[in-house]
Parts: sequence; structure tokens; C-alpha cells
Amino acid sequence: MRVAVTLVFLVTLVAVVWTLYTRLDGARLLRSLGAQPAPTAVQLPTDTAELSLPSTPTPLPTIRTARITGLGGGPGWLHATASFDSPTRAIRLADGMVVTLRDAQQTDSSGTRWRLIEAGGYEGWCPEDNLIADQP
Repeated sequence: MRVAVTLVFLVTLVAVVWTLYTRLDGARLLRSLGAQPAPTAVQLPTDTAELSLPSTPTPLPTIRTARITGLGGGPGWLHATASFDSPTRAIRLADGMVVTLRDAQQTDSSGTRWRLIEAGGYEGWCPEDNLIADQP
């Protein structure tokens, strides 16, 4: 019985101390008593030359998009390389789908021009004839 009373007393004491600590801003109280070091201030430079900021911001690249077209209602496939014989990615392309254009272009041996695109988290090649670029 004596152990249970002692345990209840200790739990109550911890709860009271925690409540007082949080209500009285215990961190500040401990600092004022010298039990906790004061936060140190850092002197920030006031001259912009010291900050090494560029004089002009670097422009972000323009993201160009296009829409898939000319599939005739059937699915199109995103290719691993710029060739109809290459493996395809695990995403179906559909007429009207918006894709992101990448900067790479290639022409295969049959003269088909291909664009590197990103669609649904996959990157791959699509025939340029199946793309209509959106206006910037």
C-alpha cells in the first residue's frame, strides 16, 4: 500500500511541475536562474555586398507543354528510345493528354522526328507528329 501511495505522489508531483514549467515559460525561468545558458545572438551582415547576392536573379527555365494528338482513339505509348521498335514505358498516352516537353529531339532511320517528353511521372520518346505544342 505504501508503494502505491508513493507512486501516486511522484506522478502527481511530476504532473504539477510539468504544468508549472509549461505555464510559467520554464526555459526562460531556468535561464534567469542561470541553470540554462542564454541563447546567443548572431550578427547578420547589413551590407548587401557581404551577403554575396547576385545582382540579377537567375531566371527559372520555362516549362513547355504539349498535347497528345492523332492517336485515332487508340492508346499511344511512350518509348524508351526514339524508335517504334524500342520498349515502352508503363503509361498509355491518349488524345488531349498534357505532357511536358524536354529539350532533346532525335530523328530515326525512317525519318520520324521524336521528342523527349515527360508524362505521368515517366520520361520517354514520342513521335513529334503526335504532339501539338501549347503556346508559351
